[in-house]
This record gives sequence, C-alpha cells and structure tokens, in this order.
Amino acid sequence: MTILGVIVGILIVVIVTAKIYSLKVDAKYPVAINQKDIQQNLTNWGNRGDTKTNPKLMNTVHLGKSNTYIAYFKNQSNGYLGIAVMKEGPNKHLRIVNSHYGSNQVKYYGVNTNKGNYGIIIGNNADGLSHYVQAELEDQSFKFKVQVPKKDDFIVVKKLPKGIGKTKFADLYFFDNANKEIKSNLFLFH
Repeated sequence: MTILGVIVGILIVVIVTAKIYSLKVDAKYPVAINQKDIQQNLTNWGNRGDTKTNPKLMNTVHLGKSNTYIAYFKNQSNGYLGIAVMKEGPNKHLRIVNSHYGSNQVKYYGVNTNKGNYGIIIGNNADGLSHYVQAELEDQSFKFKVQVPKKDDFIVVKKLPKGIGKTKFADLYFFDNANKEIKSNLFLFH
C-alpha cells in the first residue's frame, strides 16, 4: 500500500466518522431556532403518550448567552400555561429536555444552564391586581422581586447570582401598585 492509499483511507474514515457524528447530533437536536419549528416540536412533544395537549407557543426566551432556551406556551385545550426547557446542540439546533404546565396560577421554575442558574416566573394577571411578585428560594437565603408585565399572561426571567445552589422551588408573594402585599392570590386563577 502506498502512502497516498493510506492518506485516502484515513480521509475516508474521518469523513465517514464526521458524517455519522453529524447525523447523531442532528437526530438529537432536530429543532431549528425559529418560531415555526419550535411550535411544531412543542406540538409533537405535547402529543406524545396518552396525554394530549394543544400547546400554542407564546414566546421563546434565550437565557443569556447560555445553551438554554425557554418556550413559553398556553395549552389551547384548557388555557393552562407552561414552559418547555430546550437545549442547544453543537449543530445550533434545539431539543426539548423537559416541560411543565398545569394551571394559570403564577408559578416559579428554576432552570440550570451552562452559564448559571435562572428563575422563571410565569402566570396570568388578567385582573391586573398584582404589580410585583417576589420569589424566595427555598433552602436559600435569596429572594428577588420583579415587576409583573401588564399583560394577561406573562413570563419573567431572572438570572440568579453565582453560588445559589438549589433553584428549583420558591415561595411567591404578590404586591399591589402601592407595594403592599396581597394576601390572597385567588385572582391569579382564570
């Protein structure tokens, strides 16, 4: 065998290996970063298994400069709000890694990314009674207060400081425009 034959053989192995890797990555991260493809994947994700949902994508949020995106959606069948956590792969496409939905009550979700942790608050404020929401992370001495957008359904994203380890659960407190705590949050159910 000549040196040219060895080089050609090595090149063929490298090309085939790269193609196989590319196909695996494309299969693992199939969703282009655009609203149409995210909506289609969200619909497919929501309709797998026995439980069928009819999610309508309302917003997509890129969490800082991380590899993580949040798809904020509403289940058109029952009006419940939810999020899907999506990770970006080396092919610059996404895959859904998990999702959460269940009511219109204001909810907190902690999301870990490759560039730090984020707190996500979603909910419904159709009555406009809540002007601020404060999240107090459980098992942490950290809380943050954010303004509630003046929309019926909303999403608020907050980057959490370094060193905050447990981000998954938080108690939520609601405040009116005079910054007085609202003791009952029943208005958040619609």
